[in-house]
Amino acid sequence: LCLLQLKQDMHWVSSIAGLAGINTWCTWQASGACEGSLSSLLLILVALAAHRILALMSDKARSSIVGDEMSQSDLLWDDAVEEGENDCAGLALSYLILQTLRFRVC
Repeated sequence: LCLLQLKQDMHWVSSIAGLAGINTWCTWQASGACEGSLSSLLLILVALAAHRILALMSDKARSSIVGDEMSQSDLLWDDAVEEGENDCAGLALSYLILQTLRFRVC
């Protein structure tokens, strides 16, 4: 029951963070900073790098909190957080890719 609640909570948090990522990257894309399709494609790479850097920083922070020995609950927590990070990045980046394709077509 506790694991199910943890996964459900992480799903909500990652969805909210993904929507915030969509807002951030698409605002930057629509602000005029990415007027051409090439700069819009470069923004996808910047967003991917930013999400990856944040995921690595989060992993280091979790490792420093838990320490060297991880219990079963720590492993479950780490897996749930990593799954949420991947969901967040996937949601934001997929929307950004679709927006880039839309700019390219129009």
